[in-house]
Amino acid sequence: MAQVVTSTKIIAHRGCWGGEVSPNSYEAILISAEKGFGCEIDIRSLNSELVISHDQPTSKSEGVLEFKKICGIDFQGLLAINVKTDGLIDLIQKSSIKAKHMFFDMSFPEMVIYGNTELKIAPRVSEYENNLDLPFSFDYVWVDSFTSGGFEFMRGFLHNYPEKIFIFVSGELHRRDFYGDWKLFKEFNEHYGNVNFCTDYPEKLNEVLNGKH
Repeated sequence: MAQVVTSTKIIAHRGCWGGEVSPNSYEAILISAEKGFGCEIDIRSLNSELVISHDQPTSKSEGVLEFKKICGIDFQGLLAINVKTDGLIDLIQKSSIKAKHMFFDMSFPEMVIYGNTELKIAPRVSEYENNLDLPFSFDYVWVDSFTSGGFEFMRGFLHNYPEKIFIFVSGELHRRDFYGDWKLFKEFNEHYGNVNFCTDYPEKLNEVLNGKH
């Protein structure tokens, strides 16, 4: 039986942005929450504070958003937090995040440190990285593909790890065609309940997964 897709299974990459709304902005993040999506954000440090930014800012005058300003937002879906630099764990543990969340994409040595705390983390797998036999516990897996059709390798993982939540990265995040990915996402969703999807186009993907296109 096909899984009914709710917006909570879709993670808006850097929020719901477009037009005058910028990625990783408070507005983009809030809109994703209001529409029922999860949200992916990037965090770094600036002057010993956590900030939301894909690239390293030099000052707050660049319009960078303080992480604490979004900690009170409660998402219906998952808040996926991309750790862009090492050494943030002390600042993270002092923060108070309301939403269901996890951390990913830190360096492997940092991931081992995170894995020995109560923080939720997601190791990454791809057509080039396929090891989930790791020295720490985890509930989520971040699934990337760097080539067209690269997600085919995931069939075995989805079958063998039904207790994990897999988050698939849509192709547009790597500036490649994503229609093939979406076809496979729909197939995976019809057969497995433990899948989520990260995209720049959350509303369009929601329609596709629900058979409206």
